[in-house]
Amino acid sequence: MINLLPDEQKHDIRAARTNVILLRYNFITLLAIGLLLAFCWLFYVLLQANQQRALALSNDNGQKAATLSNVRKEADTYRQNLTTANQILSGSTGYTDMIVAITKLLPKGVVLDTLSLSTTSLTQPTQFQAHATSYDTAEQLKQNFQSSELFKNVYFVSLTAADQSTGSPTKYPVSLTLSAQLDPKGLTQ
Repeated sequence: MINLLPDEQKHDIRAARTNVILLRYNFITLLAIGLLLAFCWLFYVLLQANQQRALALSNDNGQKAATLSNVRKEADTYRQNLTTANQILSGSTGYTDMIVAITKLLPKGVVLDTLSLSTTSLTQPTQFQAHATSYDTAEQLKQNFQSSELFKNVYFVSLTAADQSTGSPTKYPVSLTLSAQLDPKGLTQ
C-alpha cells in the first residue's frame, strides 16, 4: 500500500502522536508526584504522632523522676550517714579491749595501782604505777609490755623497794612506775 497522504498531513499525524505520548508522560509524572506527596504526607503524619507519644512519655518520665528525686536525696543522705558512721566506728578506740589486753600482760606477782585511759593516753606516753613481789616480776612486766604490739617506748621511770625493817612486811614490796606509749593498732594485730 502506498501512502498517498500529503506531507503536511503526515507531519500533523506525527506531531499528534508525539503530543499524545507527551501527554501520557505528563499524566504519569503528575501521578508519580501525587503519590510522592501522599507518601510524604503519610510519613509526616506518622512522625507527628510519634513525636506526640514521645513528648507524652517524656513528660510522664519527668514527673516520675521528680517524685523519685526525693527518694534519691534520702538515699544519698543515708549513704553519707553510713559513710560517716563507718568512719567513726573504724576510727574508734575500744578502751575495754585495751584494758583487757593490758591486764593479760601482767605477770603473776604484779598489781597495778590504777588503770585510767583517755584520748591523751593514745597520743602521749602513759605512766603505769604498780607494785610487784620482786625486782624480777617488775622486770617481767617491762618485758611483757615491750614484746606486746600494744606498747612502744617502754621504760622504767622509777623502781624502788620498800624498807621491810621499819614497818609491817607487805606482799608487794617493790614499787614501780613504768612509762609506755599506747598503740591502739596493736589490738588488731
